[in-house]
Amino acid sequence: MPIRPILMLVPALVVGLLVWFFQESRLGAQLAEVRLESSQYRAEVLAEKASAAERVRKVEGDWNAKYQAALNAGRDRERVLRADLVAVRDAAASVRTQAAEAARRLAQAPAPAVLDYANTLGDVFAECAARYGEVAQAADGHASDARTLIEAWPVNQE
Repeated sequence: MPIRPILMLVPALVVGLLVWFFQESRLGAQLAEVRLESSQYRAEVLAEKASAAERVRKVEGDWNAKYQAALNAGRDRERVLRADLVAVRDAAASVRTQAAEAARRLAQAPAPAVLDYANTLGDVFAECAARYGEVAQAADGHASDARTLIEAWPVNQE
């Protein structure tokens, strides 16, 4: 076998190997750069997701706090309304007692017309007081429900 073709082939092989290794290192560097950019992008996306999740949690927390405050205020108003209803019922009972006492005193009066008048007046007043208490209770309950709904209704904040 002649040596000249082998001597020409060896430098060509060496140059080919050098080009091969150069290309490999260049592509390796490009791959490392792409991986670095990818990891930076991934970190940015994760940070943005965490920030968005935190904003959502804050908005949800604010809304829940507002809802709970409105609900608690409604419950407080309901307690006050119930106490007011008890006070109205006590006052009505007191007035009924006073009316009954007045009717007893008027019973001793000689005029039968005064007795009829007092009895009728007591009955009418008792019925009016009872109905007024019922109407007031229903109205206060409706007003409280409406206020609770208005205060608890979510509002978009800019």
